[in-house]
Amino acid sequence: MFKKILVGVTGAKNTLEVCKVGFSLAESNAELILLHVVHTLTDATRKQADAELEQVKKLSFDYRPVKMDMFVVEGDPKQKIVELAQRNMVDVIVLGAPTTSDNIPKYVMENSACTVVLVKGKD
Repeated sequence: MFKKILVGVTGAKNTLEVCKVGFSLAESNAELILLHVVHTLTDATRKQADAELEQVKKLSFDYRPVKMDMFVVEGDPKQKIVELAQRNMVDVIVLGAPTTSDNIPKYVMENSACTVVLVKGKD
């Protein structure tokens, strides 16, 4: 169980599974940081990210109470995840497992100082 958890909310098919794992790892009164990173922040990408974060917020009602902070930021996802994790001194980062073209989880594992949990999508 962890006190401070960063969850990558990415728009992937298994995002809700990733979030469920993040919620499950949280101790009572833990802090969850939900992070959605887009390469370019536009009205359309902001709207899409906000809709996804709203789904996650609804999902959170099924789990023990946690404090949630939600961020939508612009930039390189792998760098922003590592930066935010370091700045907020998180205990664990929860991400979707990499796809063949996805190097984000590998980069995060190699460059973060905390535990990284990868969640495999259901086929």
